[in-house]
Amino acid sequence: MPQFALDCSAFLVSFSVTPKKIVRYLEKHGQSSRPPLKFAAPENVRTAAVQMAPRPYRGLEDYLSEMLYFTKSAADTGAHLIVFPQYTGLLPLSLMPGCGKLLLDVLQTPLEDLPASTLERFSNLVRTAQGFLYEIHLYTFSTLALLQKAYICAGSIFVWEDQQLYHRSLLFSPDGEAIHTQDQLCPTGLAAALGVTPGQSAQPADTLLGKVGIVIGADAYYFELFHILQKKSAQIIAMPLCADTFPAGLDFCRARQSPAYLIESPLLTTKYHRLRAQILSPMGVSAACEQPEGAVCASRIDLCKLPLPAAGWGTDPTFLFSDYLPAYRIYAQQTQKEQAG
Repeated sequence: MPQFALDCSAFLVSFSVTPKKIVRYLEKHGQSSRPPLKFAAPENVRTAAVQMAPRPYRGLEDYLSEMLYFTKSAADTGAHLIVFPQYTGLLPLSLMPGCGKLLLDVLQTPLEDLPASTLERFSNLVRTAQGFLYEIHLYTFSTLALLQKAYICAGSIFVWEDQQLYHRSLLFSPDGEAIHTQDQLCPTGLAAALGVTPGQSAQPADTLLGKVGIVIGADAYYFELFHILQKKSAQIIAMPLCADTFPAGLDFCRARQSPAYLIESPLLTTKYHRLRAQILSPMGVSAACEQPEGAVCASRIDLCKLPLPAAGWGTDPTFLFSDYLPAYRIYAQQTQKEQAG
């Protein structure tokens, strides 16, 4: 699509997608009877991870309806923190005339198989539409956080700032405020191809749940990032991911080494979905989605169990094993027997 056509498309969609329309729709359909979040006991923090696949939207209400559905599904489980997938902020591109197919082509095709011309068109699209994307992203998730009275890590979005492109994740508070941002520190894949500038630091956010860190996509490869967040007292780490780009088992290693709870939320971008939304602890899986389709998994996490004792898991194994899936309870019991022997 020529640059002039992109400019016209972005200009036209700005009239049909406005902050007022976003807020009005969500306030009409997304009211919640949950009490305001004033306190969360560390042994009873509830978290939720969303997994979803990109698709073309028929209009603004179709997009808002899906974001509301996942947020409300998570909030209905009692979740205090809801994590959305990597590239969530790109999904409204399909609202722009003629741009939906390009978005799906880029997200669903391995980078090495993408023609250079397609990547160049997408790069131009992201830069042209970044103002529109950021506005809809900001108003959608700030309103959802306010209405559902929960913290929301809104996946990730590309942001043009000071003549630089950043790959950024925003954390919204139950008051609807964007209280924290985290830029991707080591851009790879699509982010690197688009010329994303690396972030400068990793900082956890202060929340009523404790300190929450954010690790975007392939940044999870680097153990140093988790070590930094652990040194800064992060006990919960939100991980917006893109499916099929993350080595199996590496996340469990990161959870153990921190130690921390990891809230993994993948964007399902191919028909071979290896990743699932899941909530990991240093002992294993607390909850996980079973099917490669749009879904929410939720679990209670107990921050009092962190950090793990250096010499094992204590004299009451049920205290630690009770939260985890059977396969990991068996693993933990076997490990404890080996240590005792």
